[in-house]
Amino acid sequence: MARFTMARSRHVALALTLLVAPGVVATSASATGVPAATDPAPSAPAQRHRHLYVGGFASPAIAGASVTRDGAMRLVSSSPFPSGPSSLGMAITPDGRTLYSVSAGLQLSSLPLQPGSITRYRTAADGTLTETGETVAAGPVIGAAITPDGSRLFVTVATGTTGEVLSYSVSPSGDLIPTGAPPVPVPSAVSQVAISPDARHLFVSNFLTNNMSSFEIASDAGLSPVGAPVPTGDKPALPAISPDGRRLYVSNEGSGDVSGYAIGRNGRLSPLPGSPYVSGGTPHGAVFTPDSRRVYVANAAGDTITGWSIGRDGRLSPLPGSPYSSPGVARVVLSADAQVLYAMTGAPRRSGKVSSLAVRPDGSLTPTGFPSISTGLFWHDGSNAFLTPNQGPIAALRAEGHGRGPTRTFSAAGSSDPDGRVARYRWDFGDGSAETTTTPRVTHRYSTAGPRTVSVTVTVTVTDDEGCSTVLVYNGTTVECRGGARARATERIDVGRP
Repeated sequence: MARFTMARSRHVALALTLLVAPGVVATSASATGVPAATDPAPSAPAQRHRHLYVGGFASPAIAGASVTRDGAMRLVSSSPFPSGPSSLGMAITPDGRTLYSVSAGLQLSSLPLQPGSITRYRTAADGTLTETGETVAAGPVIGAAITPDGSRLFVTVATGTTGEVLSYSVSPSGDLIPTGAPPVPVPSAVSQVAISPDARHLFVSNFLTNNMSSFEIASDAGLSPVGAPVPTGDKPALPAISPDGRRLYVSNEGSGDVSGYAIGRNGRLSPLPGSPYVSGGTPHGAVFTPDSRRVYVANAAGDTITGWSIGRDGRLSPLPGSPYSSPGVARVVLSADAQVLYAMTGAPRRSGKVSSLAVRPDGSLTPTGFPSISTGLFWHDGSNAFLTPNQGPIAALRAEGHGRGPTRTFSAAGSSDPDGRVARYRWDFGDGSAETTTTPRVTHRYSTAGPRTVSVTVTVTVTDDEGCSTVLVYNGTTVECRGGARARATERIDVGRP
């Protein structure tokens, strides 16, 4: 929800009338004749790729781009894809197959508020989007977040000068079905939502009342307030939760800083030491590394990206060289392996671009050298950009041979990764010893004492080339790494004297 000098009153107008900024025509690139082409890309190593999706508040469309592991980008065929007008939010299911785009609707200030909508799409392997349905909401839809297991979608809706939270169950086909839980009021019409990684609590940033609301999520999706809303800085937007679930950071667009909170077991928010942290003009959304040790924020009115390390107490300290120059930046997205940061520009009257920055070992940023791409859309705003989730690896294990001798060979060659490759194998041989290899076959000698045969359980845990393994990584709105138990396999064997 970036704010620019040329449209400083847009958020207030949105809260009251959802009025598109003067002089901005809400049309797609194809309607305006703006080409949605990519610059010629340098030759890059053949790599499995995922897809980056970006929405435009002033363009009723979604741009899609294929991205490689090192940050090369190319627009998806037929991009951009039509969507609802005035979109400030998107969400994607953990399996990456269904995408939702929320619409605040398009209207004139002289007309009453009109209903918003949630449009759903099926994603194809090549990144193209096919619209599969639309759900009409009671009012303009502002924010969206899907639970880590993909079973529910929560959205914030404007109801005049205030708002409310609605919930939907997600069917296996991606259809949305109201949960039946009653709408829960929030104090601001412009509000956005985030969910804790354990799916026990939901948080809402209240842009017009300068505070954050916390709720407990019941098994039926009902929401119960956790205390009173806690104060933030001026104009809070885009709350983000660290993957470890311990902390929440929200960008204060009006005061140019970031408020940080510890998340209690009951969902209560407590200010972190040193909060708020100075960021830059119009900070706009935080993104975390998977280990929850670093965070980056785009400063939409400052042409910079601020990077911080996160201390043990949650305090933020600038990374080397921070802030980093990034002209026109409005939003950033971090790759699942935290090696590439994608920066989206967001001027209301200028077609948006995406560039890629490499993340150095110390967390500092430097251009990848790949050309930027033009999305053909205007005003990349809100929680409107993400990568398709990394699906994580699947482990397979077998013991080779049929003997019971002390020297045994194990193979994990049957392991696989849906969107990359298996890069590392961690072996636990069941006798207190372990080994890590980059190849799927290993030989181990067991020590034996006496004639007795013993049984041991051998385990292999696999990690893919983006660092995804047994842990699911979730940022409060979407899954980044769909890790889980399938990345580990076991086999019980008998070991004795030959």
